[in-house]
Amino acid sequence: MSVNKCLELPDLTFETKAEMFRAIKDNYALIVDAKKASIKTSDRLNFAPATGNVLKGLTLDSGYIYPVINTTKYMDSHNDVHLDGIWDRSLKHVQGTIYYLANHELKVGQVVAYPKDVKVMVQLVKWKDLGFDFEGETQALMFKISKDKVRMQEARTIIEEKIDIEHSVRMQYVKFTLAIDSLEPDFKAEKENYDKIISKIVNRKRAEEAGYFFAIEEAKIIKEGSMVLNGSNDTTPLILPKSDSPEGTPPPDSPDGTRTRKRRMLF
Repeated sequence: MSVNKCLELPDLTFETKAEMFRAIKDNYALIVDAKKASIKTSDRLNFAPATGNVLKGLTLDSGYIYPVINTTKYMDSHNDVHLDGIWDRSLKHVQGTIYYLANHELKVGQVVAYPKDVKVMVQLVKWKDLGFDFEGETQALMFKISKDKVRMQEARTIIEEKIDIEHSVRMQYVKFTLAIDSLEPDFKAEKENYDKIISKIVNRKRAEEAGYFFAIEEAKIIKEGSMVLNGSNDTTPLILPKSDSPEGTPPPDSPDGTRTRKRRMLF
């Protein structure tokens, strides 16, 4: 007999997915409350990077770093899929108030860059320009920060040595819907959500295997975005302009510059 478990109801097990879907629907109000504020961590995936000084519509200026704090249309480890437009309302109010931190630690000693030095933006970019082997585009929540304004020594080392790193956003959910792949009559709304969104998810197989996800339509950025070892959304690299790398210097993967392992840092 197979046993089904879901992240949102960790103390329960289910003999069938249908039983699990029913429990998720019946406990949706409790799940909504639990998702109102979230800091996430997860396992990572690795992809080969692209290179260059231009993301679609954005010139990468020499002397700056571009942390990718979040991306859309990707099912993360919390079974959330952030949709395009998620940050539109929040972005209007947060400029000049957002920290770039390490590990979501809002305290002295963990500040990578202070709000006055952090430009927050949303950029429509190709997945391949971010270094991921997906087709299409994503809306990336990004920071632009002068290297000279990076305060933390360990963060400077990560930047200088081009160490692979991920990011995570401190956020509060404002509006989201439940999507479930069920043909039961009273799951009509959830099934419509699923069918409308599933083709947009770049890691679609994961969503199909789960059979459900939460489609996040609007969220608030709360105080900061962080440099982390493992983010719940692992399509969140640190971007450095190619022009900031010494000409002719091969990547550290092999003596002749041939990549022998996959990396996601752009440089």
